[in-house]
Amino acid sequence: MTLLINTPVSATTDEDLNLDQEPKSSGKSQDELTIIQKSKYTHPSAMPDHLKENLQKENSQMPQQFIEMMRKKGVDDSENMKWQNDHVVEVNSLTQKDLHDFILHAETLGKKITYSKQTIISISN
Repeated sequence: MTLLINTPVSATTDEDLNLDQEPKSSGKSQDELTIIQKSKYTHPSAMPDHLKENLQKENSQMPQQFIEMMRKKGVDDSENMKWQNDHVVEVNSLTQKDLHDFILHAETLGKKITYSKQTIISISN
């Protein structure tokens, strides 16, 4: 499951959030320089493999668990979540605490967590 977190920057579009795709120019004027910084960090599960295998067989419905947890926290999924496919959701106004709580939940199920970040800086006249 992948979570895309929207930032309230006017130049940010859905295409900018795809880490596998090169960013487009801001379109306002010809950019003299665009600096792209991508980083990725994977936090492996600390759970022993024999326990992880048992839990993962029982708990393979991460998207449904995410929806249920957010509903319990009062997050309206119709306004705050845009599903791009069955395993990728873009969230608009999710608190860092709610996001962190779900990540901790996933870790208790033996899941590894990968954090990906892309920063785009466009310099123009």
